[in-house]
Amino acid sequence: MSNYDLPPVIVTVKGKIRRVGVELELSELNLSELADAVIACFGGHSSIRSEFEIWIEKTEFGTFRLEYDSNYLKHSVSDELSSEFDEMASSALRKIFKNVSALEIISPPIDLNQLYRIDELISKLRCLGAKGTRVQTFRALGVHFNPEVISFEATSVLKYLKSFLCLHCWLIDYEKVDFARKVSPYIQAFPVKYVRMVIDPRYQPPLDLIIEDYLKYNPTRNRPLDMLPLFAYLMPELIQSKVSSDLVSARPTFHYRLPNSEVDDPDWSLARAWSGWIQVERLAADSHRLDEMSRLYMNHLDRLGFVRKSQWSEQVEQLLASIA
Repeated sequence: MSNYDLPPVIVTVKGKIRRVGVELELSELNLSELADAVIACFGGHSSIRSEFEIWIEKTEFGTFRLEYDSNYLKHSVSDELSSEFDEMASSALRKIFKNVSALEIISPPIDLNQLYRIDELISKLRCLGAKGTRVQTFRALGVHFNPEVISFEATSVLKYLKSFLCLHCWLIDYEKVDFARKVSPYIQAFPVKYVRMVIDPRYQPPLDLIIEDYLKYNPTRNRPLDMLPLFAYLMPELIQSKVSSDLVSARPTFHYRLPNSEVDDPDWSLARAWSGWIQVERLAADSHRLDEMSRLYMNHLDRLGFVRKSQWSEQVEQLLASIA
């Protein structure tokens, strides 16, 4: 546990310890092996939802969901087939998608000070032969964190968004984001015009306008910090009217999607992936440093045609050292 840093603020405005959900993508195993590993670590029992999804219920943390990360497989279970040929074709397609799709473990919300327990599961998966993105590059496997927000106030939400936008380039270098994930559609950068608008010190709108501006520039889940789950939790009707996706699961969390999944590396643990998000938390909690970082990043964007992006990462490294 000593390797897991806690954020500066570990309780919500209601005084309850914050929780975090983890989504871990991997390959080379099957759902049954994942289920056995989760039960061995955290107890519970299997509930088979389909050929492509198993839930592990009543673990010490709650319900884990294990599934193939494929929209086709998720939706094909309920599709009605019009003929025997359709059934045969669908079966063949399911087999193909099953072979090329990543497996995903979706944890229930876990208290921040218990996050280290997930490494027990990762160690067991590694022993079983699980592979991550550097071995299966075409699958672009990642780790997602869903840290609970502290407050629903506009100023609080905006601080985290500003913090992430300022640190994004540095985080890509820090996480050593795999090339396949960089070029995939899933973690595409925020538009520069949107970044400029949000990090401007004068940008202090109410929550509804923060959400409307976000939707104008980012009507997609495919951002390294996906705000749609939080915004869907806060204003579900607005999100439903603007985003044509049934994959937006409303929840009171940020959705950080940048780290690689390196489950096969014995020197890697979830702490390494988590430490990048901790820097976002620290900067968001330090208003003075956040204002300074925003100003410096605006200047960097103004000079982007004349300087290397890596220079900003080097500057961020120095500034973060003063916050730690």
